[in-house]
Amino acid sequence: MNEIDEYGFAIRPNKTQLKQELAEIHSLVLQLIDLTEKEWLELKLTDQIMSGLKQARGMKADNARKRLLKHITKLLSKEDVGLAKDYFAQQNAQQQKLNHAFHQLENMRDRMIEEGDSVLQDFLNEHETADRQQLRQALRNAQKERDTGKPAGAGKKLFRLLREESAEV
Repeated sequence: MNEIDEYGFAIRPNKTQLKQELAEIHSLVLQLIDLTEKEWLELKLTDQIMSGLKQARGMKADNARKRLLKHITKLLSKEDVGLAKDYFAQQNAQQQKLNHAFHQLENMRDRMIEEGDSVLQDFLNEHETADRQQLRQALRNAQKERDTGKPAGAGKKLFRLLREESAEV
């Protein structure tokens, strides 16, 4: 039953806000479909929601699947979705951290090719176990490749070596 305000009018929920919340839950359902059953159990999903997700996973994109996804969204809207949201937020943060480390290595490689031994020496000081000779050779090949205008095979090899040595990405 709706609440009544001081003027005697019914207080109803904001339809736009409700639609936005359902759209968020619907996108959460689409993400949940891609998880494993073990992850569903960790997120403490009900059996009814898990069976719906299993069923939706095997269906083609058509009207029946849309109806099933709406049904799962309705079921999930009555549940606490905090665990699932936190799980995906944590995954997103980890992915952003990996992307950041990847871009830093790309920038390091580009600086090495442009500036030469000074940047390489800084990297070697940070990573003492790195194979100096192999990195120096890869850097020389990448610089030679840049100067001659050949395709970036040596630059890619240098990046792979940097990535192996840093072990973050």
